[in-house]
Amino acid sequence: MTALNLTTCAFFETVKRAVMNNIEWKFKAEYAKSNRSECRFCRSKIKYNELRLAIMVQSTFFDGRIPTWYHYDCFWYCGKMNAIMKLQQNLMKCWKYQLISLFGHHYQSVRMHVRKANQKTRKSYDIDCFFNTYDSVHVLQNLTVDKIIDFHLLPVDCQQDIQNRLQKRKIKIDSEHEKKKKRKEEEEETSNSKGKCFTTAEKEKEMLNIQCNKFWEIKDNLRNNLTKREMEKLLLHNGQQITRKFEITNHLADCIMFGPLEPCPACEQGQLFFSSRFNSYLCGGNISAWTTCKYSTQKPGRKKFTIPELLSDNNYLKCLPKDGEHSERFFSSRRPLVSNLLKGINFFIQPDLHDVKKNIEKLGGTIVAQLTSKVMLAIFSEASLHSESYSNFVLKMSEKRIACVSESFVDQLQNIPLHDALAKCKINSWDADSIEVKRDQIGYSSLEKTTSGSSKRKKFAQDSDHGKVIIKGGGAVHACSGLHEIAHVYQQNGKTYDVVLNAVDVDSGRNSYYKLQILKHDHLDQFWVSRAWGRIGTTIGSHLLESFDTALEAVEFFCESV
Repeated sequence: MTALNLTTCAFFETVKRAVMNNIEWKFKAEYAKSNRSECRFCRSKIKYNELRLAIMVQSTFFDGRIPTWYHYDCFWYCGKMNAIMKLQQNLMKCWKYQLISLFGHHYQSVRMHVRKANQKTRKSYDIDCFFNTYDSVHVLQNLTVDKIIDFHLLPVDCQQDIQNRLQKRKIKIDSEHEKKKKRKEEEEETSNSKGKCFTTAEKEKEMLNIQCNKFWEIKDNLRNNLTKREMEKLLLHNGQQITRKFEITNHLADCIMFGPLEPCPACEQGQLFFSSRFNSYLCGGNISAWTTCKYSTQKPGRKKFTIPELLSDNNYLKCLPKDGEHSERFFSSRRPLVSNLLKGINFFIQPDLHDVKKNIEKLGGTIVAQLTSKVMLAIFSEASLHSESYSNFVLKMSEKRIACVSESFVDQLQNIPLHDALAKCKINSWDADSIEVKRDQIGYSSLEKTTSGSSKRKKFAQDSDHGKVIIKGGGAVHACSGLHEIAHVYQQNGKTYDVVLNAVDVDSGRNSYYKLQILKHDHLDQFWVSRAWGRIGTTIGSHLLESFDTALEAVEFFCESV
């Protein structure tokens, strides 16, 4: 029996709508960058350049999420998604990959468990459950009875019921296709009369498909004909910096196809690279030692691609056009889906701003009825904030350190990132905590309430250990080092080798700390470098202690680690 196949293009079509969101990704898709990763389901290796899917989980050792990788086929046994959830994936994926065999992989026979709302219903297909569940995702579009495995094992009345339902479904689909066909013809006539190109989704998809296939052809030729060192020489010869922000093969293919990129015009030194998440070119440089460059564009400056003399004899590079002309990159015109942009943020909104409340709920935000400590952000009009009738609200917000923005905040989110919209629409004159600080406070307190029994006592003991502070040698010795009774913070020429770094980012949800210090034995000539890192306000993190024979070695390692 042949199983129903749904093309990967349809899968990624839904996924692409979520790629541009500034949210925490629950899933990830990419081609394997090596052959070292292991599938968490079948425990076998994932081959190099094979499509792999991952479930993103919170790391217990640092402030961030890590992927748990699966084979493409194995993922569907483990990944629990409501229809198709948010998935970070590369827009330059090869569109012609492999097929999703729904009935072949998900339901090997009719006598398997049917799951609805994560609960087992019974050990055979419930017809109503099946048709209601898959009707909305267009799985039944080309389904016939001969494509259902073990269909002949069903009772006769069930077979007849399924055939009748499929017949009605086919009539409905045919009528929808006719309507779409007429609408498509009308759009084409309108676009042809106005002389416009690529106005329909089909033509745009065709252009992106052609561009994608050409891009992958260049990538395959680079992998087959050049070594990694030769690729690096090509990039350096064309004035490109080599950083960890991008993959070398992708960036080199971009330079060959569209032309090498000019330096960032904002910071004048950063390297631009293409980001499939934002569908534009971003800067990987820094404006200062503490601030990253936020420049992005879809029309970067470019120059001609040239080949150094050392690689002029390469057979593939000889075939490249010598006139230096490059094609212009075509971008998708689809606007990013922002349905969950504000998910996990609690809002208190001025009572009479009804439209703002609706828009916040559409963006995934949670509306809180009262101005309590659970509120992370408040929205008021600037005029009402200074009126006497709202003085009580202002007093409560200042006491609870709640930030306040104007009602134009939602409109700004359609054009600029979240952190920029917060800075632009801020109207509070009092000191307020950021959204990340509020989220950690609420999450940490709720975690303490829900923790019970021995796990709660264990957590309390861990917190108590981390809470010990012993000042020795002009600084507080890290409790996690275990050396606070025999060592002190090392000082040299009036300098104390002790530093604490913090990193907070509203967009990525980052709220990290990094502690580093040199410890010296109170009586002996022994030195250690203690390092600790993690997420502020939680138990997420780890630490490391390394010993050194001399102070010079410890100082050199300290300076390299900062």
